[in-house]
Amino acid sequence: MTTHDTHTQYKLRMPPELRDWLKEAADTNHRSMNAEIVARLLRTVELDGREKALERVGYEEKETMPNSDYRNLSEVKRQLEAAMSQLDRELRHLEASQHKGE
Repeated sequence: MTTHDTHTQYKLRMPPELRDWLKEAADTNHRSMNAEIVARLLRTVELDGREKALERVGYEEKETMPNSDYRNLSEVKRQLEAAMSQLDRELRHLEASQHKGE
């Protein structure tokens, strides 16, 4: 039995930009576009299911993580924000330098 015999087909319309983005992602992940779309849909369904399960038991995402993991993620976030600020300052400096040279 082939995949076509066991899976339902669904015609999908999408903006060309989204199609191009999905094609690029599929190439990067060494998958067909169909496999890329299915993988992304499955991941979304899994995430939605997890969020709904957490809501049912009254947990927030933060509460499900061990404290050390949450602290580590908080530190990574802080470092990323600092790096983004530095990049922003450097970009403004570069733009100012270019305007002076014009």
